[in-house]
Amino acid sequence: MNNRVILCEPQCWGFEHAHLNAALLDTVLWAFPEAVVTFAGEREHVEAVRKTITRYDPPAEQRTTWKAIPIPARRLWGYPRLGAEWYQSGSILQFAAEQGAEALIWCSITNSGLLALKARLYCRRQRFPILAIPHCILGSIVNPPARRPWLWPLGLRQILRLPHPRNLRCIALSEPIHRCVRQVLPRAAGHFAVLETPYFWAEQTNQPPPQVPERISFGHLGVANSSKGFDSFLRLAATVTRQTNMSRFVLAGSVSTPGDYPHAGDDIEGIGSELLTPDEYVRRASSITYAVNLSDPAHYRLVASGSFLDALSFVKPVIQLRNPNVDYYFKKIGDIGYLCDNLDEVQATVLSLAREMPIARYRQQCENILRGRQMFEPKTLARNLRATIHEISAGCGFC
Repeated sequence: MNNRVILCEPQCWGFEHAHLNAALLDTVLWAFPEAVVTFAGEREHVEAVRKTITRYDPPAEQRTTWKAIPIPARRLWGYPRLGAEWYQSGSILQFAAEQGAEALIWCSITNSGLLALKARLYCRRQRFPILAIPHCILGSIVNPPARRPWLWPLGLRQILRLPHPRNLRCIALSEPIHRCVRQVLPRAAGHFAVLETPYFWAEQTNQPPPQVPERISFGHLGVANSSKGFDSFLRLAATVTRQTNMSRFVLAGSVSTPGDYPHAGDDIEGIGSELLTPDEYVRRASSITYAVNLSDPAHYRLVASGSFLDALSFVKPVIQLRNPNVDYYFKKIGDIGYLCDNLDEVQATVLSLAREMPIARYRQQCENILRGRQMFEPKTLARNLRATIHEISAGCGFC
């Protein structure tokens, strides 16, 4: 490996995904300790990533060069966005070539961004490995085609079926996600590599054994909307609080459409539409006993859950609907909470815990989380990332 790796965030603004991108940057720095690493993105996002990595790994900030670049406006979509991303991908590839990059990583990518990148690579061969990380958009490969036929070429399923440049790999953020890609698009799955989501944990990692709280707290972490299962969480809170006064329900996040939940504050603490400050989010997340995640399991067959990782970060056992990803982590890590097959089972579990908390099991669950979550740490993932990039280089004859 030569001495330059470039990471580019082509779509995030400000603090959006700053925590994830800082952890990914740290993984690259651990993977290539001899390299000069550049992080490029929107100006405020670059600053947010820089501040985040300084907090968790101060020497990493000094090893990184930082570059502000223009990114497409949020309002752009469809073919206008494709045009903007065609220009953007050309600029990024040109910058990487001029810098003599030995690897280039797209920290996230849109459907049209991937199409533009593949088209650029068809037109001009680049002699370095390229990784691209599709986050939530990967879930769209199981969706039906767009109603308007002229938008079909912009669907991710169709884009992944197109001829694939030899030096480009997409990243599946878990083995179960990659397995699902193989089931849906068997030929395209060969163009993916697997890397667990790199993550920085909350700073209070060495916690004393938890004590039994006076009232068990059940928390919803992150944005509260229907797609995140907040409607089900609201119904759960209303049902449980009518049957016992030994529990409380907390929102550690904000409601994206407060008008949809006019009475949510009757049963759930912390209801509000303003984004929480980092300190307030830490305070609320730290106050809960169990993290409840009722998101649609079908969606999370192909998408890594930030709420699940936040639960591990704050050492909170989870209560959630079963999906292949979390089922996989339960098998890898051990007992870290409760997997439920349906909402009735969730309700029965929450009522049982509210009435009598199994403190010995709870402490063991917390110990399992602290021990097992190392699989997501940048230092742990660095070897896999380095091997993936070297494998691409060898397969393309670049080394």
